[in-house]
This record gives sequence, structure tokens and C-alpha cells, in this order.
Amino acid sequence: MHRKIIVCLALVLTLPVLLSCRAGTGAGGGTGAAGGIGATCPPGPSGMPGAAGSGATDNAASMSRGMRLAETGDTEGAAREFGQAASENPADAAAFNNRGSALMEAGKLDEAMCDFDRAVSLRPDYAVAYFNRAQIYGARGLRGEALADYDRAIQYAPRLADAYFGRAVQRLESGDASGALADCDRAMEIDPAFAPARFVHGLANAQLGRDDQAIDDFTKALAREQRYAEAYYQRGLLFAKHKQNAKAIEDFTKAAAAEPVFAEALRQRGRVHASLGNHKQAVADFAKALEIDPSDKETQADLARSQAALGNGKKGK
Repeated sequence: MHRKIIVCLALVLTLPVLLSCRAGTGAGGGTGAAGGIGATCPPGPSGMPGAAGSGATDNAASMSRGMRLAETGDTEGAAREFGQAASENPADAAAFNNRGSALMEAGKLDEAMCDFDRAVSLRPDYAVAYFNRAQIYGARGLRGEALADYDRAIQYAPRLADAYFGRAVQRLESGDASGALADCDRAMEIDPAFAPARFVHGLANAQLGRDDQAIDDFTKALAREQRYAEAYYQRGLLFAKHKQNAKAIEDFTKAAAAEPVFAEALRQRGRVHASLGNHKQAVADFAKALEIDPSDKETQADLARSQAALGNGKKGK
């Protein structure tokens, strides 16, 4: 689920959204909200050029430099330039949003939250800042707050597919599979090529017991992203559930090839082999999974069982 598109209005899936080309001039004095989770947000800049509504664009060079650095993955440099842009024009909500985006990618969630708070204080209809803040709430397990911010993002930007997707994930995690399906449908209506939305649509169908529809969803997601490890893995689980063992093994193999440290894909492949009595192959899979995650107790138990089966003379192809 890692789609990142940086353009004039950049949409980032499960990563922060950068807004670079227009300075935000929404109402508000930029005093900053103290909503950062567990953080004390510093007061917003005041008494500086670029008061709300002035239309000042004197931070354009800093914004441009920040965007270029963000595109190269230099989150520290990007945050510095966007911070400079915020100092040059403290009424520019986009500067705070962009710095928050860079900070979020750097894992500095409390600082990022302060910037998103300030962005929506300056510009109460700022959909992408609500979307970004929702991601932090979701990461912290604050589902109610995340859902409220996704609702606001959708209210102010009804065609922001990423917001429907983010809300779908939160709904699915709360057990609302039907709501997740509806949000994924809307996201894919806006962006038919949105593979992660199709994937979550599959998870929701699986949660509702609609395994055939879920398999179809994962297959469609894979048609869009051929190295989508998690889609192979989830489809493999359903194939294994329905004893389509050859297909399950193939999918777990593809998942592990797409993501070489995917220990659980190796473990599940080993379990299918073990169920077929192919304990030699099962032992190899469990051992490889433990090289990646040596502390996994379930894989250790799986390995011990297959080793015991081999020792008892059971077949090991």
C-alpha cells in the first residue's frame, strides 16, 4: 500500500500529502492548536509578513526547495525548508502541512501533529491536512479521532480517493466491513487503478465470509500491482483454506519473492507443505522463516513438528 505521487497537488497513500503549488491563505491567526498527541505545541508565528488574507507568496522559493528535497527522500532537508517557508509566511497553511508531512515520514509524529493542527487552524477547510492528521491518529490507535478527520477530509474534498481509503482501513479494523466496502467502492470510482483500495475491498469481503469475491479482489489488485506481496499472501491464505494447495503454494512463493523478508509467507507455505506430508520442504520453509524472525514461537513449533515427522519416517518429498 505504498503509492506516492508528488505533483502540484500531491496525493500520498498511507504517507503524508504534500501541497506545494498554492500558498494557503485561510482565515485564522496561526496561533497553533495544542492537539499534538502527548506533545506541547509551540505557539504559532505572529507579527510577521504574510498575514492571513494578504495573498503573500514570498515563501515560494523555500516551498519549491522543500518539495524538491521531499521528492528525493531528504525529509530532514524538506522539513527545514518548509519550516523556513512557514517563517517567511506564517499564514501559509500549506507550509505547515508540508513540514508536518516531512516530519511524519521521518517518524516525528508529535511534531507533525502540531503542524497539521496549525494548518487546519489557519485553513479550516484544508482537506489534505485533515487526511494527514488522521493517519497519525490511526497509527496511535485513536480510531474515533482518525475517522472524524477522514470525515472532514471527505467533506472538504469529496474526490480525495485516499481519504475514502484511509477511512475504509479504520472501518475494517473496527469490524465495520460493510462500511469499508462502501468506502473502497467510492475510492475506486474516483480512481479505478487504486490497487490498495481493491486489496482492502478484498479484506472486507473475506471478513464477511465472501471468499470468492475476496479472491477476485486480490486478483484484480495484482493485475494493477504485480509485486503486491500482501495480496499474494492473502489470496494464498484463502486458497489454503479451501484446500487449493498448489495455488496457495504458488501465491506464498510469489509473496516471498516480492518481499524477501516476508517470514509469514514462508511459514504459511511450510504449513501447506506439512499438510501434504512434504515435511522436508516444510522444514526448509520454517527454517528460512526463522532466519528472518528467530523469536516466532509458532514457527518454532511448526518446525519441531515437521522435524519430528521426518524423524518418525513420514514422507518428506
